[in-house]
Amino acid sequence: MDSHAITATTDITGTIIYANAKFSEISGYSNEELVGQNHRVLNSGYHPKSFFSEMFKTISNGKTWKGEIKNRAKDGSFYWVDTTISPLKDTNGKIYRYISIRTVCTERKQAEEKLKRHLNILDTTFTNFPGGICVFTKKLKLQSANPAFYRLLEIPEDRFPIGSNYKDVIRYLAERGDYGAGDIDELVDNRVELARVFEGNSFRKIMRNGRALEIRSNSIPEGGFIATHMDVTEIDGMIAKISLQNLRFNAALDNISHGLSMFDGEKRLIVTNKNYVEMYGLSDDLTQTGTTLSQILEHRVASDLFSGGDPEAYIKERNEWISSGVRSSRIQPLSDGRKISISHMPMSGGGWLAVHEDVTERKKAEAANLRLAKIVEHSINEVFVFDSNTFKFLQVNDSARKNLGYTNDEMLNLTPVDLKPEFSVQQFEEFLKPLRQGDKDHIRFQTVHRRKDGSFYDVDIILQEIHSETPPVFAAIIEDITERKKAKDILTAHRDRLQDMVHIATQELKIKAEELTKALSREKELNELQRKLVSMASHEFRTPLTIIDGAAQLLIRRADKVTAEEAVKRSERIRAAVRRMTQLMESTLSAARMQEGKIGVKIRRCDVAEVVESACRRQQEISPNHMISWDLKDLPYIIQADAGALDQIFTNLLSNAVKYAPDTSKIDVVGCRRDEDVIICVRDQGIGIDKNDLNRIGERFFRAKTSTGTAGTGIGLNLVKILLELHNGSVTIDSEKGRGSTFSVRLPISGPEKLPILDANVA
Repeated sequence: MDSHAITATTDITGTIIYANAKFSEISGYSNEELVGQNHRVLNSGYHPKSFFSEMFKTISNGKTWKGEIKNRAKDGSFYWVDTTISPLKDTNGKIYRYISIRTVCTERKQAEEKLKRHLNILDTTFTNFPGGICVFTKKLKLQSANPAFYRLLEIPEDRFPIGSNYKDVIRYLAERGDYGAGDIDELVDNRVELARVFEGNSFRKIMRNGRALEIRSNSIPEGGFIATHMDVTEIDGMIAKISLQNLRFNAALDNISHGLSMFDGEKRLIVTNKNYVEMYGLSDDLTQTGTTLSQILEHRVASDLFSGGDPEAYIKERNEWISSGVRSSRIQPLSDGRKISISHMPMSGGGWLAVHEDVTERKKAEAANLRLAKIVEHSINEVFVFDSNTFKFLQVNDSARKNLGYTNDEMLNLTPVDLKPEFSVQQFEEFLKPLRQGDKDHIRFQTVHRRKDGSFYDVDIILQEIHSETPPVFAAIIEDITERKKAKDILTAHRDRLQDMVHIATQELKIKAEELTKALSREKELNELQRKLVSMASHEFRTPLTIIDGAAQLLIRRADKVTAEEAVKRSERIRAAVRRMTQLMESTLSAARMQEGKIGVKIRRCDVAEVVESACRRQQEISPNHMISWDLKDLPYIIQADAGALDQIFTNLLSNAVKYAPDTSKIDVVGCRRDEDVIICVRDQGIGIDKNDLNRIGERFFRAKTSTGTAGTGIGLNLVKILLELHNGSVTIDSEKGRGSTFSVRLPISGPEKLPILDANVA
């Protein structure tokens, strides 16, 4: 902001308490001369007192004031600034200071004043033009007419004001006999129809008073037409006056020092001057009114004047800039080395005025450098200007010489690399690339400078390339931040120590909170598990215990009559019941240990087809009344998994398939590869699952309604789900009540990237 705008801060009385270097540069006053003064020191006398009263009233009411102010510099010259003043408030909402940001807009104001004079000339010319001028819109409404129009045609102005119908005007003329004898309506309708399909024409008309009028009309691109009525009885004098006015108007345009062009809302040329034509080498046909902006831009591309690699992008970007309708300025480099400053000022009603200034002019650059040198020399910051190729210092101000301990002649034999021990010439060249390539307009960085006596001090540097010089130069503004950095380091150390203390305390509290939360969660789950376990044991263990008791009593009562074969049979029933109870206990304990993290999975190379086939064969032996078939030839030979965990998964699924399909014998197991996963499906034709229960299958102790009457705990599928999650796998269930179920297991071939954290709600 300091390198771009004038900034200042005042107290509530208007006394300046801070002014940046740009303020001093533009006003000519030193910082010491500005601080403590009121802005009245810059009063040019151009604005009335009410202007400043209204300004102060706005900001004292806590609002931001924006406007343009004409100021007087120390040397008596005037300059314009686009100004924004805002009040600063404390935490209680009380104003304690005002801050202002200003950008110089002198050239634009001068251009606007010239444009205003030009428009006044046009308006005066239109009003005082000795010939009559009228403009009718596409709908044949009178849009504009000068006094001479009414006077020469002897039409009463109060009867035909702006907005009157063309047809009414023609009827008035026809009724008084201007078009000769004939049917009035027919005469009027014929001329109105001709006007609707209007084409330019020129003819003479003899008025009733004997004076001759030459009437010329032309269509307007947007519809309608414009007509001029000249009293040709004094044509020679009139032509001379018009020619003189045209010469003066063109002379005024051509004597403007900048290139000037004006375009309408359709991006068509309205007027331009000689400097604009010469600046871009425009041919006569491109300076005609109505020439489009795109045609002029295409000429620049064809003439190899534009600077860039993509002509279409250049034309598109220019059109978008204009279409934005925002007052703005930018520097346009041309391929011949010139740099053109282009300022666009939108006009009310559409269109814009463009001012083009060749900022490479030597005299203007030299004058600017002379003024800048005086300001730079007395700046409290160090200021360096150095050559863009050799890096040799071209200018070094007094503050820099004093701080570094070199004389001016000694400095002019040094380069920035001599002052910056961390840079070599090659490194410094690389550092400057963003400025050379135009990627950045300035670079701000911190480093150290080495004085002549070998001591070092910390500096904050703003570095930019000045393109207004030929060849370009680099300018650097340096601030000695030694004391500021020391203070900052002390504050940073205090802050870091405080943050460490807070972090340690926070971590300790967090650990304790997490431990407490986990303890409460475990306690809650253990209570729930105990409740469900008691419920399950009372229900599920009763049946096998009854079987064991019944078989044992029978053996006792009939001990002397029981055959060996019957004893074996009864013993097998007791063993089956014991196995059932053991399975229930093992499933319950495995799920609990899995949830508590006491057991996990060990991922190794695993032949998944062998594991599944082994589980199928084992279940077939246990369930000889069922026919279990498997098709695993499409499975990959090896995947990354825990073979023991996979065995538990498919043993549970096959056991469930047998248990919940008691009246059918067919159970199918099919495996295949799908992208980076393996899919293994276990399909039965049993009792199926109610669709309302599908979403809860896999929850601990949950059993579907269709399982009523079948022994089970709801733990097996819960364990399957946990083990699959540890493999980053999943299981999906496709089932319909009375039509069987299909459990599809998905496992990643490459195994899990890392073991997931189990969700206690699932486990």
